[in-house]
Amino acid sequence: MTITNKVSLKSVMAGNTPIADVPDAPTIGTATTGVFSATVTFTAAATGGAVTTFTATSTPGSITGTSATSPITVSGLTAGTSYTFKVKGTNSTATGAESAASNSVTPTDPSAGYLAGGFNPTNPTNAIEKVTFESTPVRTTLSATLGGTSRSNAGVTNNGTSGYINRANDPATTTIYKLLFSNETTSTLSNSLGNAVREAGGINNTTTAGYIVNGYNDNTSTQSNGYQKITYSNDTTSTLGTTTGSNGFLRVGMSNGSTAGYTTMGRNASYPPFYSTIDKLTYSNETRSGLSATAPVAAESKGGMSYSGTAGYWAGGATQSQSTYSSIWKLNYSNETTSTLSATLTVALGQASATASNDKSGGYGFTMGGYNGTSFVSTIQKLDYTNETNANISATLSAGNGYGAGVSYVA
Repeated sequence: MTITNKVSLKSVMAGNTPIADVPDAPTIGTATTGVFSATVTFTAAATGGAVTTFTATSTPGSITGTSATSPITVSGLTAGTSYTFKVKGTNSTATGAESAASNSVTPTDPSAGYLAGGFNPTNPTNAIEKVTFESTPVRTTLSATLGGTSRSNAGVTNNGTSGYINRANDPATTTIYKLLFSNETTSTLSNSLGNAVREAGGINNTTTAGYIVNGYNDNTSTQSNGYQKITYSNDTTSTLGTTTGSNGFLRVGMSNGSTAGYTTMGRNASYPPFYSTIDKLTYSNETRSGLSATAPVAAESKGGMSYSGTAGYWAGGATQSQSTYSSIWKLNYSNETTSTLSATLTVALGQASATASNDKSGGYGFTMGGYNGTSFVSTIQKLDYTNETNANISATLSAGNGYGAGVSYVA
Protein backbone atom coordinates (compact mmCIF):
# COMPACT_ATOMS: atom_id res chain seq x y z
CA MET A 1 0.00 0.00 0.00
CA THR A 2 1.38 3.43 -0.93
CA ILE A 3 1.07 6.05 1.80
CA THR A 4 -0.03 9.42 0.42
CA ASN A 5 0.58 12.68 2.34
CA LYS A 6 -0.76 15.73 0.55
CA VAL A 7 -2.26 18.89 2.03
CA SER A 8 -5.10 18.62 -0.52
CA LEU A 9 -6.23 15.22 0.84
CA LYS A 10 -8.74 15.08 3.69
CA SER A 11 -6.70 12.49 5.54
CA VAL A 12 -3.50 10.53 5.62
CA MET A 13 -3.90 6.75 5.45
CA ALA A 14 -1.83 3.96 6.96
CA GLY A 15 -3.31 0.84 5.55
CA ASN A 16 -7.07 1.34 5.86
CA THR A 17 -6.81 3.38 9.10
CA PRO A 18 -6.93 7.21 9.06
CA ILE A 19 -4.14 8.70 11.19
CA ALA A 20 -5.20 12.37 11.20
CA ASP A 21 -6.66 14.97 8.89
CA VAL A 22 -4.51 17.71 7.42
CA PRO A 23 -5.88 21.20 8.38
CA ASP A 24 -7.77 23.11 5.72
CA ALA A 25 -7.10 26.82 5.20
CA PRO A 26 -8.79 29.14 7.71
CA THR A 27 -10.94 32.05 6.54
CA ILE A 28 -9.12 35.31 7.21
CA GLY A 29 -10.85 37.95 9.32
CA THR A 30 -9.67 41.45 10.21
CA ALA A 31 -6.23 42.68 11.25
CA THR A 32 -6.08 45.61 13.68
CA THR A 33 -3.07 47.71 14.58
CA GLY A 34 -1.29 47.80 17.93
CA VAL A 35 1.88 49.16 19.51
CA PHE A 36 4.66 47.47 17.51
CA SER A 37 2.09 44.71 16.92
CA ALA A 38 -1.11 43.63 15.15
CA THR A 39 -4.03 41.40 16.10
CA VAL A 40 -5.40 39.07 13.42
CA THR A 41 -8.80 37.39 13.56
CA PHE A 42 -9.80 34.32 11.54
CA THR A 43 -12.34 31.51 11.37
CA ALA A 44 -11.12 27.93 11.50
CA ALA A 45 -12.19 25.72 8.58
CA ALA A 46 -15.23 23.51 9.22
CA THR A 47 -13.54 20.74 7.22
CA GLY A 48 -10.17 19.07 7.54
CA GLY A 49 -8.41 17.94 10.68
CA ALA A 50 -8.58 19.48 14.12
CA VAL A 51 -5.92 22.16 14.58
CA THR A 52 -3.62 22.39 17.58
CA THR A 53 -1.86 25.66 16.65
CA PHE A 54 -2.69 28.50 14.30
CA THR A 55 0.11 30.70 12.95
CA ALA A 56 -0.21 34.21 11.49
CA THR A 57 2.68 35.30 9.24
CA SER A 58 3.38 38.89 8.20
CA THR A 59 4.24 40.33 4.83
CA PRO A 60 6.80 41.83 4.77
CA GLY A 61 9.20 40.27 7.25
CA SER A 62 7.63 36.81 7.78
CA ILE A 63 7.15 37.71 11.46
CA THR A 64 4.88 35.20 13.18
CA GLY A 65 2.51 34.86 16.09
CA THR A 66 0.68 31.74 17.27
CA SER A 67 -2.49 30.84 19.15
CA ALA A 68 -4.78 27.86 19.63
CA THR A 69 -7.78 30.05 18.76
CA SER A 70 -8.64 33.35 17.12
CA PRO A 71 -7.31 36.04 17.45
CA ILE A 72 -3.53 35.91 17.03
CA THR A 73 -1.23 38.73 18.17
CA VAL A 74 1.92 39.27 16.12
CA SER A 75 4.54 41.30 18.03
CA GLY A 76 7.92 42.72 17.09
CA LEU A 77 6.63 44.71 14.12
CA THR A 78 8.13 47.98 12.95
CA ALA A 79 6.09 51.12 13.56
CA GLY A 80 5.22 52.98 10.39
CA THR A 81 5.49 49.87 8.16
CA SER A 82 2.33 48.44 6.52
CA TYR A 83 1.71 44.71 6.99
CA THR A 84 -0.74 42.05 5.78
CA PHE A 85 -1.11 38.59 7.37
CA LYS A 86 -2.01 35.03 6.36
CA VAL A 87 -3.09 32.33 8.82
CA LYS A 88 -2.51 28.58 8.66
CA GLY A 89 -3.19 25.64 10.96
CA THR A 90 -0.92 22.87 12.22
CA ASN A 91 -1.65 19.52 13.86
CA SER A 92 0.28 16.31 14.47
CA THR A 93 -0.02 15.38 10.82
CA ALA A 94 1.07 18.49 8.96
CA THR A 95 0.70 22.21 8.43
CA GLY A 96 -2.16 23.12 6.16
CA ALA A 97 -2.67 25.73 3.49
CA GLU A 98 -2.63 29.46 4.27
CA SER A 99 -5.65 31.70 4.25
CA ALA A 100 -6.03 34.66 1.95
CA ALA A 101 -4.18 37.83 2.99
CA SER A 102 -5.70 40.16 5.56
CA ASN A 103 -6.26 43.87 5.21
CA SER A 104 -3.20 46.08 5.60
CA VAL A 105 -2.37 47.63 8.99
CA THR A 106 0.42 49.92 10.22
CA PRO A 107 1.68 49.38 13.80
CA THR A 108 2.18 52.42 16.04
CA ASP A 109 5.04 53.59 18.25
CA PRO A 110 3.99 55.21 21.57
CA SER A 111 7.36 56.96 21.84
CA ALA A 112 7.03 60.73 22.05
CA GLY A 113 8.72 63.96 22.96
CA TYR A 114 7.09 66.39 25.37
CA LEU A 115 7.47 70.15 25.66
CA ALA A 116 6.60 71.22 29.21
CA GLY A 117 5.94 74.84 30.10
CA GLY A 118 7.67 77.79 28.47
CA PHE A 119 6.51 81.10 27.01
CA ASN A 120 3.30 80.75 25.02
CA PRO A 121 3.98 83.21 23.44
CA THR A 122 4.60 86.04 25.95
CA ASN A 123 3.48 84.61 29.29
CA PRO A 124 4.61 81.51 31.16
CA THR A 125 2.39 78.45 30.60
CA ASN A 126 1.66 75.21 32.44
CA ALA A 127 0.72 73.33 29.25
CA ILE A 128 2.41 70.15 28.04
CA GLU A 129 2.56 69.47 24.31
CA LYS A 130 3.31 66.02 22.87
CA VAL A 131 4.91 65.14 19.54
CA THR A 132 4.89 61.47 18.54
CA PHE A 133 8.05 59.79 17.24
CA GLU A 134 6.43 58.44 14.10
CA SER A 135 7.18 58.66 10.39
CA THR A 136 4.51 61.39 10.28
CA PRO A 137 4.68 62.97 13.76
CA VAL A 138 1.46 64.15 15.38
CA ARG A 139 1.24 67.03 17.90
CA THR A 140 -1.34 67.11 20.69
CA THR A 141 -1.80 68.97 23.97
CA LEU A 142 -2.14 66.83 27.10
CA SER A 143 -5.14 67.23 29.40
CA ALA A 144 -2.64 67.11 32.26
CA THR A 145 -0.69 70.27 33.06
CA LEU A 146 2.23 71.26 35.25
CA GLY A 147 1.39 72.31 38.80
CA GLY A 148 2.12 75.93 37.94
CA THR A 149 3.13 78.14 35.05
CA SER A 150 6.76 77.62 34.28
CA ARG A 151 9.45 78.96 31.96
CA SER A 152 13.22 78.66 31.65
CA ASN A 153 12.91 75.00 32.60
CA ALA A 154 15.33 72.08 32.55
CA GLY A 155 14.13 68.55 31.83
CA VAL A 156 15.60 65.12 32.58
CA THR A 157 14.22 61.70 31.66
CA ASN A 158 14.03 58.32 33.38
CA ASN A 159 14.08 56.24 30.19
CA GLY A 160 10.76 54.56 29.47
CA THR A 161 9.15 55.73 32.72
CA SER A 162 8.92 59.44 33.47
CA GLY A 163 10.20 62.92 32.83
CA TYR A 164 11.19 65.47 35.47
CA ILE A 165 10.88 69.22 34.98
CA ASN A 166 12.69 71.73 37.16
CA ARG A 167 10.11 74.50 37.56
CA ALA A 168 12.00 77.67 36.79
CA ASN A 169 10.38 81.06 36.59
CA ASP A 170 11.30 84.64 37.39
CA PRO A 171 12.41 84.18 40.10
CA ALA A 172 13.80 80.64 40.04
CA THR A 173 12.30 77.88 42.21
CA THR A 174 13.36 74.55 43.70
CA THR A 175 10.15 72.76 42.60
CA ILE A 176 10.29 69.57 40.51
CA TYR A 177 7.33 68.30 38.50
CA LYS A 178 7.08 64.68 37.35
CA LEU A 179 5.35 63.48 34.17
CA LEU A 180 4.48 59.77 34.26
CA PHE A 181 4.55 58.47 30.69
CA SER A 182 2.28 55.44 31.19
CA ASN A 183 -0.85 57.53 31.83
CA GLU A 184 0.46 61.03 31.11
CA THR A 185 -0.34 62.41 34.56
CA THR A 186 1.71 64.94 36.51
CA SER A 187 2.64 65.40 40.15
CA THR A 188 4.91 67.57 42.27
CA LEU A 189 7.76 65.84 44.10
CA SER A 190 7.81 66.16 47.87
CA ASN A 191 11.57 66.57 47.56
CA SER A 192 12.94 69.68 45.88
CA LEU A 193 16.28 71.01 44.69
CA GLY A 194 18.70 72.38 47.24
CA ASN A 195 19.36 75.46 45.12
CA ALA A 196 16.74 77.40 43.17
CA VAL A 197 17.88 77.72 39.54
CA ARG A 198 16.53 78.60 36.13
CA GLU A 199 17.96 78.10 32.64
CA ALA A 200 20.02 75.12 33.79
CA GLY A 201 21.12 72.15 31.69
CA GLY A 202 19.82 68.61 32.12
CA ILE A 203 21.63 65.27 31.66
CA ASN A 204 20.38 61.69 32.20
CA ASN A 205 21.97 58.50 33.46
CA THR A 206 19.34 56.30 31.71
CA THR A 207 17.15 54.78 34.47
CA THR A 208 19.34 55.78 37.42
CA ALA A 209 19.45 59.54 37.88
CA GLY A 210 19.08 62.94 36.27
CA TYR A 211 21.26 65.95 36.95
CA ILE A 212 20.29 69.63 36.85
CA VAL A 213 23.50 71.44 35.93
CA ASN A 214 24.47 75.09 36.57
CA GLY A 215 21.70 77.72 36.38
CA TYR A 216 20.86 81.17 37.72
CA ASN A 217 19.25 82.01 41.08
CA ASP A 218 17.32 85.31 40.88
CA ASN A 219 16.59 85.23 44.60
CA THR A 220 20.26 85.60 45.52
CA SER A 221 21.56 87.01 42.20
CA THR A 222 24.03 84.15 42.06
CA GLN A 223 24.96 81.58 39.46
CA SER A 224 25.42 77.90 40.09
CA ASN A 225 28.36 75.77 39.09
CA GLY A 226 26.89 72.66 40.68
CA TYR A 227 25.26 69.35 39.81
CA GLN A 228 21.92 68.73 41.54
CA LYS A 229 20.84 65.09 41.37
CA ILE A 230 17.40 63.46 41.18
CA THR A 231 17.61 59.75 42.05
CA TYR A 232 14.87 58.07 40.02
CA SER A 233 14.29 55.02 42.23
CA ASN A 234 12.93 57.06 45.14
CA ASP A 235 12.58 60.58 43.69
CA THR A 236 15.04 62.04 46.18
CA THR A 237 17.38 64.95 45.52
CA SER A 238 20.97 65.72 46.49
CA THR A 239 23.83 68.00 45.49
CA LEU A 240 27.12 66.53 44.29
CA GLY A 241 30.43 67.57 45.78
CA THR A 242 31.88 68.04 42.33
CA THR A 243 31.29 71.24 40.35
CA THR A 244 31.46 72.36 36.72
CA GLY A 245 34.37 74.32 35.31
CA SER A 246 32.62 77.67 35.60
CA ASN A 247 29.50 79.43 36.84
CA GLY A 248 26.83 80.02 34.24
CA PHE A 249 23.43 79.28 32.77
CA LEU A 250 21.67 78.70 29.43
CA ARG A 251 23.75 75.59 28.93
CA VAL A 252 23.20 72.60 26.63
CA GLY A 253 22.99 69.08 28.09
CA MET A 254 23.62 65.76 26.29
CA SER A 255 24.00 62.20 27.60
CA ASN A 256 25.87 59.14 26.39
CA GLY A 257 23.55 56.51 27.86
CA SER A 258 24.75 55.38 31.27
CA THR A 259 28.36 56.46 30.66
CA ALA A 260 28.62 60.23 30.88
CA GLY A 261 26.76 63.52 30.54
CA TYR A 262 28.11 66.59 28.79
CA THR A 263 27.21 70.27 29.17
CA THR A 264 28.45 73.07 26.93
CA MET A 265 27.93 76.69 25.86
CA GLY A 266 26.10 79.14 28.16
CA ARG A 267 27.03 82.48 29.62
CA ASN A 268 27.87 84.37 32.75
CA ALA A 269 25.49 86.93 34.28
CA SER A 270 27.99 89.70 33.53
CA TYR A 271 26.99 89.16 29.87
CA PRO A 272 29.54 88.29 28.47
CA PRO A 273 31.55 86.09 28.90
CA PHE A 274 30.01 83.33 26.79
CA TYR A 275 31.34 79.80 27.00
CA SER A 276 32.47 77.17 24.51
CA THR A 277 33.95 74.77 27.07
CA ILE A 278 32.56 71.25 27.51
CA ASP A 279 32.18 69.68 30.96
CA LYS A 280 31.92 65.90 31.30
CA LEU A 281 30.31 64.16 34.28
CA THR A 282 31.36 60.50 34.46
CA TYR A 283 28.36 58.74 35.97
CA SER A 284 30.19 55.80 37.56
CA ASN A 285 32.05 57.97 40.06
CA GLU A 286 30.26 61.30 39.55
CA THR A 287 33.45 63.19 38.81
CA ARG A 288 33.78 66.09 36.42
CA SER A 289 36.45 66.71 33.80
CA GLY A 290 36.88 69.20 30.99
CA LEU A 291 37.24 68.07 27.37
CA SER A 292 40.06 69.36 25.20
CA ALA A 293 37.46 69.84 22.47
CA THR A 294 35.20 72.88 22.65
CA ALA A 295 31.93 73.97 21.09
CA PRO A 296 32.52 75.52 17.64
CA VAL A 297 31.21 78.89 18.91
CA ALA A 298 30.85 80.61 22.27
CA ALA A 299 27.18 81.46 22.78
CA GLU A 300 24.17 80.89 24.99
CA SER A 301 21.85 78.08 23.93
CA LYS A 302 19.34 75.55 25.26
CA GLY A 303 18.42 71.94 24.67
CA GLY A 304 20.58 69.07 23.44
CA MET A 305 19.64 65.82 21.70
CA SER A 306 21.37 62.51 22.29
CA TYR A 307 21.82 59.57 19.95
CA SER A 308 22.88 57.26 22.77
CA GLY A 309 26.27 55.64 22.31
CA THR A 310 26.97 57.61 19.14
CA ALA A 311 26.69 61.39 19.37
CA GLY A 312 25.05 64.39 20.95
CA TYR A 313 23.61 67.27 18.93
CA TRP A 314 22.58 70.82 19.74
CA ALA A 315 21.33 73.60 17.54
CA GLY A 316 21.17 77.37 17.42
CA GLY A 317 22.27 79.88 20.01
CA ALA A 318 22.66 83.60 20.55
CA THR A 319 25.43 86.12 21.11
CA GLN A 320 25.29 89.24 23.27
CA SER A 321 23.89 91.22 20.33
CA GLN A 322 21.15 88.56 20.02
CA SER A 323 22.44 87.40 16.67
CA THR A 324 21.04 83.91 16.21
CA TYR A 325 22.59 80.79 14.69
CA SER A 326 21.14 78.25 12.27
CA SER A 327 24.02 75.85 12.79
CA ILE A 328 23.70 72.30 14.14
CA TRP A 329 26.66 71.02 16.12
CA LYS A 330 27.76 67.50 16.98
CA LEU A 331 29.74 65.91 19.81
CA ASN A 332 31.09 62.52 18.73
CA TYR A 333 31.06 60.32 21.84
CA SER A 334 33.67 57.81 20.64
CA ASN A 335 36.54 60.33 20.49
CA GLU A 336 34.91 63.36 22.15
CA THR A 337 35.45 65.69 19.21
CA THR A 338 33.06 68.34 17.92
CA SER A 339 32.02 69.32 14.41
CA THR A 340 29.44 71.39 12.53
CA LEU A 341 26.89 69.58 10.36
CA SER A 342 26.32 70.56 6.75
CA ALA A 343 22.59 70.53 7.59
CA THR A 344 21.22 73.66 9.23
CA LEU A 345 18.10 74.70 11.10
CA THR A 346 15.18 75.82 8.96
CA VAL A 347 14.76 78.76 11.33
CA ALA A 348 17.74 80.35 13.05
CA LEU A 349 17.18 80.14 16.78
CA GLY A 350 18.54 81.87 19.83
CA GLN A 351 18.60 80.51 23.35
CA ALA A 352 15.02 79.38 23.79
CA SER A 353 14.44 76.07 22.01
CA ALA A 354 13.54 72.83 23.80
CA THR A 355 14.47 69.41 22.44
CA ALA A 356 13.34 65.79 22.64
CA SER A 357 15.35 62.80 21.50
CA ASN A 358 14.41 59.36 20.16
CA ASP A 359 17.69 57.52 20.63
CA LYS A 360 16.72 54.11 19.28
CA SER A 361 18.58 52.75 16.25
CA GLY A 362 17.61 54.88 13.29
CA GLY A 363 16.08 57.50 15.58
CA TYR A 364 15.85 61.26 15.46
CA GLY A 365 15.42 64.31 17.61
CA PHE A 366 13.04 67.26 17.67
CA THR A 367 13.85 70.93 18.13
CA MET A 368 10.57 72.34 19.42
CA GLY A 369 9.87 76.05 19.14
CA GLY A 370 12.45 78.64 20.11
CA TYR A 371 13.28 82.30 19.68
CA ASN A 372 14.37 83.57 16.27
CA GLY A 373 15.73 86.91 17.44
CA THR A 374 12.44 88.81 17.18
CA SER A 375 9.67 86.39 18.18
CA PHE A 376 8.92 82.92 19.52
CA VAL A 377 8.20 80.32 16.84
CA SER A 378 5.91 77.29 16.65
CA THR A 379 8.12 75.33 14.26
CA ILE A 380 9.05 71.72 15.10
CA GLN A 381 12.23 70.56 13.37
CA LYS A 382 13.34 66.95 12.98
CA LEU A 383 16.99 65.90 12.89
CA ASP A 384 17.42 62.43 11.38
CA TYR A 385 20.40 60.77 13.07
CA THR A 386 20.99 58.22 10.30
CA ASN A 387 21.82 60.76 7.59
CA GLU A 388 22.12 63.94 9.67
CA THR A 389 19.50 65.87 7.74
CA ASN A 390 17.13 68.41 9.28
CA ALA A 391 13.66 69.49 8.15
CA ASN A 392 10.41 70.88 9.51
CA ILE A 393 7.66 68.41 10.27
CA SER A 394 4.13 69.24 9.12
CA ALA A 395 2.85 69.59 12.70
CA THR A 396 3.54 72.77 14.66
CA LEU A 397 3.19 73.78 18.30
CA SER A 398 -0.15 75.26 19.31
CA ALA A 399 1.56 78.68 19.48
CA GLY A 400 5.02 80.18 19.49
CA ASN A 401 6.86 78.82 22.51
CA GLY A 402 10.31 79.07 24.03
CA TYR A 403 12.20 78.27 27.22
CA GLY A 404 10.21 75.08 27.85
CA ALA A 405 11.67 71.77 29.02
CA GLY A 406 12.00 68.82 26.67
CA VAL A 407 11.66 65.22 27.92
CA SER A 408 11.45 62.02 25.89
CA TYR A 409 9.59 58.72 26.20
CA VAL A 410 11.06 55.92 24.09
CA ALA A 411 9.19 52.61 24.19
